[in-house]
Amino acid sequence: MVHYYSFFNPIVSYLGSFGWLSPPKAILSSIGLSVMSISIKTPLLWGTLLVLFALFFFTLYKTKNSLKSILIAKNNDEYIHNKEYQLYLLFFAITTIIVEINYEIFSVRPISLLLINVSTGVFCLIIYAISTISPLIFKNIQKIFIIFYIIYFGIICRNLLFTPTDIIPVIAFTVVFYFAHTVFRPIKLYWFFAATAFSYIVIATYFEMLPLKTTIALFNFSLIIFTINFIQHIIALNIKDKFRFSDQIINNGNSLILVSNRKGEILFCSKTIVPILGYSVDEVMGMLFWNVTEDPEFTGEKFHDTESVERVFVRKLKCKNGEYKHIEWHDKKYTKDLVIGIGHDVTQQIKTQKRYENIVESAYDIIYELDRYGAYIFINKNSEIVTGFTLKELYSSKFEHLIKDGFQQRVLDFYANSTEEMINFPSFEFPIINKNGAEIWISQKVTINRDENRKITGYSVIARDITFLKNIEKEKSERQIKNLKYSAALKVFTSKSYSNNESLESKLKSILEITTITISVNRASYWNYFENKLLCMQLYDLKTNEFSNDQELVKKSSPKYFSTVENKMQIVASDVYANDITRELFVDYIPKNNIVSLLDTPVFINGELKGILCIEAVDEPKQWDNEDINFSRSVSDIIAIAFESKMRLDIENKLTYKSELLAAMTKCNEKFLNSNDIDAIFSDVLLIMGNATKSHRAYYYENDFNTNLISQKYRWVYHNSSLTENNPELQNLPHEFFEELILPILDNKIFEATVSKINNESLKNKLLQVDVISLILFPIFIKNKFHGFLGFDDTSEEKKWSEDEINILQSLASNIASSIERITGQKAMYESEEKFRLLANNIPGTVYLSENDTKYTKIYLNDEIKKLTGYDKSEFLEKRIHYSDLIHPEDFDRVNTESKNRLSKSQPFHFTYRITNKKGEIVWVEEFGDAVINNGKITYIEGIMLDITTRKLAEDAIKSLEYAEAANKAKSEFLANMSHEIRTPLNGIIGFTDLLMKTKLEEVQQKHMITVNQSAHSLLGIVNDILDFSKIEAGKLDLHIEKHQIKDTLNQIIDLIQYESNQKKLHLELQVAPEIPAYFWVDNIRLKQILINLLANAVKFTENGFVKLDISIIEFNKSTSKIRFAVLDSGIGILKKNQQKIFKAFSQEDSSTTKKFGGTGLGLTISNKLLGLMDSQLQLISEIGVGSTFYFDLDLQISNESEIEITPLNKKDAIVRHFDFLSNDFFTAIKIMLVEDNKINMLLLKTIIKNVLPKAIIHEISNGQLALNEYENIMPDIIFMDIQMPIMNGYEATKAIRKLNTGASVPIIAITAGTGVEVNEKCIEAGMNDYISKPIIKSVIEEAIIKWTTS
Repeated sequence: MVHYYSFFNPIVSYLGSFGWLSPPKAILSSIGLSVMSISIKTPLLWGTLLVLFALFFFTLYKTKNSLKSILIAKNNDEYIHNKEYQLYLLFFAITTIIVEINYEIFSVRPISLLLINVSTGVFCLIIYAISTISPLIFKNIQKIFIIFYIIYFGIICRNLLFTPTDIIPVIAFTVVFYFAHTVFRPIKLYWFFAATAFSYIVIATYFEMLPLKTTIALFNFSLIIFTINFIQHIIALNIKDKFRFSDQIINNGNSLILVSNRKGEILFCSKTIVPILGYSVDEVMGMLFWNVTEDPEFTGEKFHDTESVERVFVRKLKCKNGEYKHIEWHDKKYTKDLVIGIGHDVTQQIKTQKRYENIVESAYDIIYELDRYGAYIFINKNSEIVTGFTLKELYSSKFEHLIKDGFQQRVLDFYANSTEEMINFPSFEFPIINKNGAEIWISQKVTINRDENRKITGYSVIARDITFLKNIEKEKSERQIKNLKYSAALKVFTSKSYSNNESLESKLKSILEITTITISVNRASYWNYFENKLLCMQLYDLKTNEFSNDQELVKKSSPKYFSTVENKMQIVASDVYANDITRELFVDYIPKNNIVSLLDTPVFINGELKGILCIEAVDEPKQWDNEDINFSRSVSDIIAIAFESKMRLDIENKLTYKSELLAAMTKCNEKFLNSNDIDAIFSDVLLIMGNATKSHRAYYYENDFNTNLISQKYRWVYHNSSLTENNPELQNLPHEFFEELILPILDNKIFEATVSKINNESLKNKLLQVDVISLILFPIFIKNKFHGFLGFDDTSEEKKWSEDEINILQSLASNIASSIERITGQKAMYESEEKFRLLANNIPGTVYLSENDTKYTKIYLNDEIKKLTGYDKSEFLEKRIHYSDLIHPEDFDRVNTESKNRLSKSQPFHFTYRITNKKGEIVWVEEFGDAVINNGKITYIEGIMLDITTRKLAEDAIKSLEYAEAANKAKSEFLANMSHEIRTPLNGIIGFTDLLMKTKLEEVQQKHMITVNQSAHSLLGIVNDILDFSKIEAGKLDLHIEKHQIKDTLNQIIDLIQYESNQKKLHLELQVAPEIPAYFWVDNIRLKQILINLLANAVKFTENGFVKLDISIIEFNKSTSKIRFAVLDSGIGILKKNQQKIFKAFSQEDSSTTKKFGGTGLGLTISNKLLGLMDSQLQLISEIGVGSTFYFDLDLQISNESEIEITPLNKKDAIVRHFDFLSNDFFTAIKIMLVEDNKINMLLLKTIIKNVLPKAIIHEISNGQLALNEYENIMPDIIFMDIQMPIMNGYEATKAIRKLNTGASVPIIAITAGTGVEVNEKCIEAGMNDYISKPIIKSVIEEAIIKWTTS
């Protein structure tokens, strides 16, 4: 639309540079032109020039004023394009003529071209004139102009070549090249033109057709112009995009755009008329628009006859479909004759506005508008109803006159504080006074109306009547304050109800007091509900600020009241005298307490009525509202929670207590399962369960089967970490002492009692003397025999034992009984096994126990197997070799067949055969065997194998027979006297050395005798140790923990080792740390066994230097400490690789050690296993050539207090330490029968008795049969009876004597090699009174005589 301007402006600039005002001389001189003198050739040229200038400016003016209207009217791109080139042609013609005349007047050209150029300009004017009337020429005007432009450019190029001194062609070339970008379209034509121009310059330069300076100047100017035009091209592309965008907005936007002249003819219409009004563009051009739209307000030229440049108005126009739309027009004068109108469809807004007008008029709110001075502009109809004033009255006054006095200034100040940014004021509430003088509260919303300069022009106001809401709000506020007060109180109550740090009574008092103050009454109380009455638990009186609980309400007198609360209903009585239910209380309760209002709420827990919360107003009535009633219910719920919390806490405490009891019981069960020591079990169990049950004392009383006396065996007292020493006054008590307490116990029933409720004064006093307030006792029965009872008591309060406690303690008692029975049985079994092993290892033959498999795999062998076969028994037991493989091939089938046949019939077998021993020699074996049958099946085979090689080699058959008979006899006798025979030699040594030590010996003799005696005991210990090894392997060896003076033990150990160390001239040293306590609780025999073994090894493997026993404390506590026992030597040392090997059974460091020093290799193994039972182990530090240190640590109970010897009073089993035999006439003629087949034992017994009772009459009997025969002749006062004897053993003899009339009561004391509960039971079963285990010593015999012969 505006491309013609780009050509017009440079022409004007060009004319300004080369017009009739000639260029300065300096410029012409600088480009090499001679200064030309201005000469006026003819007045005609001046006249023509002036005419042309006038024409030129007139044309410019006319074009500027008319071109916009023409282009808008045509609204056609092709027309506009052609019009642009038409104007180019016009101004090209005029400027060409003007310039050429100007050149001619001032003689600028060296050769005049006036005729040619003026003719060209005239020709162009002729073409222009034809194009204005010829559509064909106008349509092709662009092509015509481009052709003229190219011809003109060709002329310039020719002038450059033929007039090289003329500067005009150079300037003309530059100007034409500059405007070529505007002329040549499309742009491809310009690129071709530019390429042609540059090619011309290059060719002219190459062929030297022009001066070099000229071509360089042309090239530089052309390059600059080309760059400028390229930039203009890029900018033009962007402008085109903007034009396209604008076109899209105009023709595809939401606005309707029209351009009309003063007459109203539509010159331009946007395509948006189609979607807005439904017409096409052609249907509204010219005056058609006003006809089809039926605009009643269009008045033709007068419609636009206004001085206003812009105006806005709304017109109702008819659409093509017959409907009408409201169009809001924004008119603007573009020129004096052109008006551009932009229309928007506001039909919906108009409709909405009308609806809003209807709403405003019919609204219940006050809606009005004020001007900036507060005067009414508009008031809706409803304002009359709200204010009571007519609209006329309102319009005649100002709104501020309605505001209530006292609020006017506040309202004015509120609305005075507006800023330029504010659109409206926030809602503001204030009261107005209506025509009747009534106060009306309104909530007012004010919108600020501003002009285009943001200045306030008025206010739009909506005010709503909120009087009712204000009243509700006031009431709500009062209720809210009340609820907040009640909520705060309930919050306090809730924290109290769940608290476990406050008693229920304290919680209840606090709740009642706060409730009374919070609800603003005089009294609040809580009553416990019972089926026939209510009892006041707590009542708070605000006047007196006191609590009371001495009132009662009976159901008989108030049945309606009880019925109401039992049915979960509140009793709400603002006036007790007007309420049917509360009238029942007139008799006494209400008048007495001056109650006028009452609010009673039942308290339910888990659906069960527990009590009543009573809130009472005195003197002045209280109108109960919903808040009061709900608060009362909430308080009743809080009280229920407090009761439930108390119940829950009690249950939790019970569950926690039960859990603690069960945890304690679990610990006890572990002790029962893992311990084989009765003392240790009771030590732990009484401590654990005493603490768990919170008892003050726990104890166990044991019943003596023999004497039927009961003694306190174990006792624990509160706060002690270990058992307490037993009460000496509670030892050896007859059943009668316990009176009625013992009766349920003997009947295997629990005895539970509170001492204050015991009717038996004697029993009560006995219990009170030992500070018992309440107690519970559980009987312990072993194999249906009363063994004792377990007891727990309290010394501070009367305790009621719960069912859970009783059940758990009953289980404890059962477990104790089971443990005692198990341990007793294990001990008896262990002793039996030990006897068997002792017998087996001392039988002159190989005793075995084998599996019932094809190889008869041996699982037990005594040491004789090595003599028989040459192989160690471990090789058979570890299955490295089978005994059946040694049987001679010629005998194997016979032996195998015969043994299977006999065993299949459950018959014992006996046969002889040959074996091949380790050396390859033939050995004759006689084997006796039998099956061990369990549940009808053979599980094991036991037997004995005798080496009869010597007998077989005998030539005499009789002799062979005698050998066989002797062997059988020896076997039978040895099996019958196993334990008896093994201990006999040691019994003699120990017994006689014990006697000798009690005689007057010299110091050296006494010391030697002590050594002999201790050695004998050690030897006995070693024999037992070999058995211990088997016990340990089987897990059946138990420790016997007792209190011992440690220094005595250590001195005994040193005395035993002293001799050997002196022999090797070693320095034997005992080092005991000063802080070592005097007494240890330890198994003294096992400790001595371990230390003797370590010291003996140290002496054995040390040639010179020292051996030291060092005792020190590692960790010290009040009652227990960790004690380290270390044996150090300067011996040969042990290689690192062998330090683990030496702890294995039957192993030493190497074979050379065995040859040089001897030994079985069992010592360290036994010691280490014994330490394992003590929760310890041997540790070794050794260096070759320096020495070794063996040490171990034991956690031991310790004490520095010595035992207090208590002499029991009037007890038959009391041991009298200093009995005076000589002062008692009975012992001067006492008759004692000794029944013993072994002469050494007989001599020892006789010697001991004579030593004790020189005048005693002793009868020596060699077997049981003789004792039975001689008994009535002798009538002894006491009998010492051996068990293992020929003809008739001790058990049989005792039973026979008891059957005699005179033998029923005589004391019979067994002399046996066995020990333990089993031996004791067997002796008692046979009728014996007591038993003495070998070895026999004087003190034991003394005690037995005193115990069983004194009354």
